[in-house]
Amino acid sequence: MSGVMAESIPGDDHSSLTIATLNIINAGRSRLNAALRCMREMNVDLGILTETKLYHTKYSKACEGYVVKATVSERMKGGVALFYRRDSKDWSLESTKHFDPNVIRATLVVVSGQKHWTIIGACVPPSECDGKTLDWITQTWVSRPNHCWPTILLGDLNVDLDRLGDDTGDGMDRRVQTAALVDSFGLSNLRNHFRQHQRHLGRFWT
Repeated sequence: MSGVMAESIPGDDHSSLTIATLNIINAGRSRLNAALRCMREMNVDLGILTETKLYHTKYSKACEGYVVKATVSERMKGGVALFYRRDSKDWSLESTKHFDPNVIRATLVVVSGQKHWTIIGACVPPSECDGKTLDWITQTWVSRPNHCWPTILLGDLNVDLDRLGDDTGDGMDRRVQTAALVDSFGLSNLRNHFRQHQRHLGRFWT
């Protein structure tokens, strides 16, 4: 599990919205349906599935009460899917757009007060070394409909940001590039809120 968070949405009913990310490894062979069933049981409202590996458009577009919109990726790596409840009266998801097999964007609109958030879902393949997906994430953010709306970045960046000071390990350049990208967006890191149980002490759902 890559993490679950709930954010209180300002509104007349003080409702909340639960957002999740999950590395599904592969969305084929009913794994997509199984993952969405788990999301429903956890009462997740919307989220991003990573490593879907959907190299075609034949997948469940609606399942377990969710609408699903997935990118077309390579057969053996990458891919993201956005899922969200289709029966919410308090909020809606609009303007979904694919930018790359590993990057997707949508606008979250809260009906009460008409508040907006830009949702960006991304998955950086572990083997990627050319920064292509990071460039697409940047382009997705720069071209967002309204620069005044806050951004929520979800997914799997496949980088250990705790090792920024380690200039001897593998992936140093990528760690620095990723940290710089996230910092340039002005985002707050929520991963410290999702520490796993004791046997994985020191590890996080990120």
